[in-house]
Amino acid sequence: MKILLMIILHTLCSQDIHRGCMNNNNSRSYGVRPTLSETYLSPSEHFLIHYDNPNSDKAPIQEDIAPLNGIPDYVEEVAIIADLTRSVLIDSMGFRPEVDDEDGKYDIYIVNLGSGFNFAYGWNYTDDNDGIEGTSWVEIDNDYAEDSYYTNGLTAMRATVAHEFFHAIQRAYHEKSSGTYIEGGLAPVNYSYFYEFSSMWLEDIIVPNSNDYLYFLSSTADERRFFSNPEQKFSDTDGYSVALYGHYLSNIIEQTENQKYSTIIRQAWEKFSDELLDPVDALDEVLSDYNSSFIESWVDFCSRNFHNGQFPDMNNDIYYYTDQTSVTYDALGIGIEDGNLHKGYIGTTQTLDTLSLLNEENYIEIDDLDDFSIEMHTIISDSTGLLTMSYSGLPFAGKYIIVDKESADINSAIIDDVAMDPIVLNTNNTIHFIYGGSNPSLIDVSGSVSFFPGSPVLLSASAIKDGIELLWESSYGDELTYNVYRDNILISQGLTDTVYIDNNIDPITEYQYAISCSNLIGESELSNSISELSWPSDSQVTNAKIVSIYPNPISRLGISDFNVIVDYASAIDDLQISIYDIDGRLVSKDDFGARQQGRIEEHLGYLLNPNFSSGIYFLHINGDDVIVKQKFTILK
Repeated sequence: MKILLMIILHTLCSQDIHRGCMNNNNSRSYGVRPTLSETYLSPSEHFLIHYDNPNSDKAPIQEDIAPLNGIPDYVEEVAIIADLTRSVLIDSMGFRPEVDDEDGKYDIYIVNLGSGFNFAYGWNYTDDNDGIEGTSWVEIDNDYAEDSYYTNGLTAMRATVAHEFFHAIQRAYHEKSSGTYIEGGLAPVNYSYFYEFSSMWLEDIIVPNSNDYLYFLSSTADERRFFSNPEQKFSDTDGYSVALYGHYLSNIIEQTENQKYSTIIRQAWEKFSDELLDPVDALDEVLSDYNSSFIESWVDFCSRNFHNGQFPDMNNDIYYYTDQTSVTYDALGIGIEDGNLHKGYIGTTQTLDTLSLLNEENYIEIDDLDDFSIEMHTIISDSTGLLTMSYSGLPFAGKYIIVDKESADINSAIIDDVAMDPIVLNTNNTIHFIYGGSNPSLIDVSGSVSFFPGSPVLLSASAIKDGIELLWESSYGDELTYNVYRDNILISQGLTDTVYIDNNIDPITEYQYAISCSNLIGESELSNSISELSWPSDSQVTNAKIVSIYPNPISRLGISDFNVIVDYASAIDDLQISIYDIDGRLVSKDDFGARQQGRIEEHLGYLLNPNFSSGIYFLHINGDDVIVKQKFTILK
């Protein structure tokens, strides 16, 4: 039965997690260390690297270039990264040293872990045969060349050595990750998540270009992956998927400039060991020294993971670590849905429109709140509106996060504390709510919605003498007023009509116009925009011409709207306008009297007869022996 249990444990670790496992029940070889033919002592003389001869399937990569000394470079690289990891952990971060075995050298065995039953990145085994509590050894792969590894070669080796040796340091605090004595009794619990969380955090500090740990954020097959199931307790995760929380603690809570000198994780390990506290309770006590608590930091940490992979750099108030950027995600080929709570979370959802139709006093009940996990719900904004949330009691820790559904913009990304103040949402927004803390443990939540007015439709912008005339379609709603924007600058507001003439213009200048609508709630988004060129001043008109005929072509049903804009280069005493058909026959004319120099719009609809045949016609404008002509078309 013991053998069967050992096989099941080993299979779960190696085939599911396969980042590296701690084995607390002897080794998978039942207490027998691997037997390898060669050894190499690291430069610091703290590590003894064991490897096999070139004829063995366990032999490391045989390349021996720098230096050319008969020792495979791979072996020397293992020693170098082991020495660096130990120096950072002990000399810089202040962790306890590993527990020495009989010879005082820590053993790392290079074997073949890349295939078969023992597949893993690495293993850390307790040595229960030497009579010394806390001793262990590490086994790593001999080349990390297999496709099964997310990261390959020396990068994978370095990250694994850092990860697995940190387990050796952890055993100096608690030898085994399960069955630990807590408060005087044997606790039937498993603290491996805390061991793996710590080691995954460290490996990216030691090997920052690896980022291998990001591949473990989520999984469709493993509910313990945090980004796949963010409402689970920190202690129920696999530990591998929450390494980012360590970087959050170092950078946001501790505010260290260089994580190689971070001490906050060590402080938690000391309380876990010396005060026999549960790891989460240990973190909670450490965080109290930073005027925070575990659940407050956990809620804030979660809120900062809704925009992962969306923005290219750290120039924002949301990210806490450079590995959240789109540069890192894109380089690794990690999709947003795999490392972003915005994309990965599926929970209680509601829309603004359906929320506005609910008559219940409370539309959702948040219960079972505790100090170890979060509860979440989401509202999708399908309209532009003002959302006001009401709570039977504010949570101990709570955040709301506004994200864009499409084309995320850093300027619209918002994270704020839960409150009862109105929140502005547009049609591209989704808002997520996060709650944590056991006081209160149950909250009734209701929401009310007031909608912003819809954007008007700008129908036309037409140049007229000394101005530009705007015409728009009215919006729906009560107590509406309109605002006019020219070149994105507000020039008039509080209008109740849907026509406006802009008289404050310069001649021959192009302006761009848009309209918004306001009600008691606020202002809509801007309408479509239309650009229009203003007319010249009278003195600027020096050539006689027909500027435009509109509409052209014109329907016989709309001939009353027939207009022409004309430039008169000088004053005219006797103006005559005539219309000829395509055969040169005069079909209509009138005398218009005097005209001043400048541009003028002439309304000529009355010169057209509904009985005119469809076809091409010619407009003649004759003034003081100056004639300008333009053809136009009448349709059926």
